[in-house]
Formats: sequence, C-alpha cells, structure tokens
Amino acid sequence: MALTSKRVLSKKVIVAGIVVLVALPLILGVLSGNKQSLPTQKQSNVKEKPATTTILGSSYALYYPSSWKAQSGKDVYLFLPSTTQKSGNEHIVVQIVDEKQIPLSHVTAGYVILKYQKREIALPSGITADKYSLVYPASEGILHSIAYVYVVNGTIYHFKLGYTGEAANPQLESAFSQLVTSFRVTN
Repeated sequence: MALTSKRVLSKKVIVAGIVVLVALPLILGVLSGNKQSLPTQKQSNVKEKPATTTILGSSYALYYPSSWKAQSGKDVYLFLPSTTQKSGNEHIVVQIVDEKQIPLSHVTAGYVILKYQKREIALPSGITADKYSLVYPASEGILHSIAYVYVVNGTIYHFKLGYTGEAANPQLESAFSQLVTSFRVTN
C-alpha cells in the first residue's frame, strides 16, 4: 500500500514539475508588469496559407497564425492555438531571455530532470537547436510536450508546446514546428 501511494505522489510531483516548467516563465513575464505593445503586422491571405501575424521584437521576428489567441509579457509569449483536431490544454510558450540573466542550464534543467528525450535539430535558418520531447501518462490524460532551445549572440530562444490527449496531435505539432522554423533572429 505504501508503495502505491509513493507512486501516486511521485506522479503528482512530476505533473506539478511539468506545469511549473511550462507556466513559470509566462507568469514571471506577465507579473513583472513589463507588458509590451509590440508592433504587429497582419499578412494578407495567400493561396491555401492562413493569414499570419508578425511580432517584431528588438532582435527577432515571430510569425504565427492570426487565428491563434496570443498574450505577451516582456519577451514571453503565450499562444492558444486553434486547430480542428482538439486536444486538451493546448498551449505554446515562446521565451526570449538574455543568457546573463538566466543561464541556459536553468532553462533546460526541467527537461533533464524529467528525462525528456533530447536531440539536435538543424533549423532552416542554419541554427542548431536542442529538441526536447516527452509523452507522459498523467491523471489529466497523456501529456505531450515538445521544446526547442538554442542560443544566438548570448540570447536564449525557448519554444514550448504542451497539450494532453490520448494520441499525438500532428496538426498542432506541425503548426508548432512551423512557428519555430519561421522564427527569425534579426540581430
């Protein structure tokens, strides 16, 4: 009996760790009171491509579908995607941080502790990113989590996708991949 309650407690700790890993950067950015009104541009519809919105930061350009709900803090963005294949708790977080303020090891610590699979991915921009992925059964359903992390000129670029569902959501994962690969460092 004690072994079963230890397993349940262990699962709860892991789920809580994942929630903190996903939500903490967003909460810190929003609560810091440094909300920004960044210039955005809507791009017109092109054949078969949905309209996109562009966020222009001081050193980057971020493109995402106009149908997504977006919230931002200081260099932290939360996207609530809308896809036809519904999953639970669909969210994407993009965090841009100076490596002098938060070391890369702190950004990736949760992925290491929770034993995400890690592999290097070459992005179309020529940048090499670390891709972390995890599928984990939790009390809320099966958690699907993917993250890309890379550093350019002392700035950490961190992209996170999370959702729950019995099966993978290829449409959502493809949209996330497009967001990551279309992101441009301008500095």
